[in-house]
Amino acid sequence: MPKIVTGYSYSMRNALDLSLRIGYKKLYVVRNLTELVQHFEQRDRVAYGKNLDVVHDPALLDETSRELLALITEHIHTVQNVDRVYHSYDATSSMKEGIRLSGDTLDRFFDLYLNREVEMGSRETTMVLLKEEDPRLRMSVALKGQAVELRFTERIPNVLGENKGTLYVEQNHTIYRCSKGYSRDMWDFMHAASQNMTMAPEDLPAFCSCVLPIIGRYVTIEDKQGLMTGYQPDSCTPCFYFDKPGENTLRSRLTFRYGDHELRPDSGPVAGIRRNARTEAQAAKALQRYLHVFVGQDGINQTFVTS
Repeated sequence: MPKIVTGYSYSMRNALDLSLRIGYKKLYVVRNLTELVQHFEQRDRVAYGKNLDVVHDPALLDETSRELLALITEHIHTVQNVDRVYHSYDATSSMKEGIRLSGDTLDRFFDLYLNREVEMGSRETTMVLLKEEDPRLRMSVALKGQAVELRFTERIPNVLGENKGTLYVEQNHTIYRCSKGYSRDMWDFMHAASQNMTMAPEDLPAFCSCVLPIIGRYVTIEDKQGLMTGYQPDSCTPCFYFDKPGENTLRSRLTFRYGDHELRPDSGPVAGIRRNARTEAQAAKALQRYLHVFVGQDGINQTFVTS
């Protein structure tokens, strides 16, 4: 019984390029996927090298190989149809030895090999496991001189693709299909983060109020000096003041109360107060969201049309 075996490699854009091998015990690289699909559609007998002769009948394949062949066939036909519509054959010609896994094709491939290993690499091959799970990160935080150092103790996952709000990432010989919550919360962070980052101590309250609440559920933080506790933003209570200068307008004034201090949005840093940037931003956003159309600002007052 012939079988089709997958292999893949990373492209320069950190995407997945799928290639195939075919055979019985000894496997041969498929040099042209479009021709392979045609051979199976026509039930051709084709020689690979000197010692392999294969009858391309889908009924002779094992179940996984048949499902993989169906996936590739549908993908190639879709690309060919698009090329015909736009009178271009660039995409079809680029699929000779492999196809780019993306969109629904990536989803179906992942479903087919979920919790199984596939080969990775064009020269030196390794095995990678496909899992439906959110990879956790470990990060250490320490004060080094006049700066705070944030260092990831393991490699940040490579983003390989996205489809319908779901991220695919690779880390430590495992490809993960992440939950939608993880994909939403970690997308920007993984693109912006580096293995080692530094920031000024005065920026820690903003980090703790804006970034940490989002990534904290997915990142284990080692904080031996207690920096995250020491720089947590102070408790903030947004205060909304309103008056109605006209029949269809409403004037508002937003301040933030920190203990006995009441600060305006434009007050800037205040000694002894660690401002909660996230709470302040959410309050300002809510004001404009629920009071319909914002039409102007005069000093610290904002005017809205209410009807």
